[in-house]
Amino acid sequence: MDGREMRGRLGIGEDEFVIGFEGSVERWYALDRVIAALPGLLERKPGIRFLIVGGSLFTGFMDELKKQAKDLGVLDRVIFTGPVRYYDLPGYIAPMDLGLIPLAPPQWVNIALPNKFFEYSACGKPILSSPIPDVMSIGGPQLSVYRTEREFVEKVEEAMDNPRRFTPDAERFSWKRRAAEMEALLEGLLRS
Repeated sequence: MDGREMRGRLGIGEDEFVIGFEGSVERWYALDRVIAALPGLLERKPGIRFLIVGGSLFTGFMDELKKQAKDLGVLDRVIFTGPVRYYDLPGYIAPMDLGLIPLAPPQWVNIALPNKFFEYSACGKPILSSPIPDVMSIGGPQLSVYRTEREFVEKVEEAMDNPRRFTPDAERFSWKRRAAEMEALLEGLLRS
């Protein structure tokens, strides 16, 4: 999708670089660390916006993020859309130049496969993720992984210096292919 219309609706300039996140605005995503990195990023690379698409489910984490952004003097660089209908989600991913998956709890990374990986990929967006084994095993040219805040900043700067779009390999993960794999597995079990 062309993200220009949504950029206009959200007040994002054509030349601004949009780091985006879509999903539950809860502590299991390290959005506070992304906001903490913004002042340093903006010092080196003005023109960054952080688009947060989604709302808090159980906590006041979004209010805390707004306060943090205000306290750091970057509230004007962060856009909080609140919850959006799933049907409308591609329109909000469209203006993103980089999709984030900043999953934080170490006990979750070994059991997680966030849908946002597939949603960003389907929209042809580069992805910057914390190390999540299942995401890394699927990988693809659109995926970059960061392990530290310094690496996060470096990867964002690299994405800004080398903007890219990707064509998703949907056939590799199609339902038809998955059904054939499951069928082969079941047939193998029946034979044994």
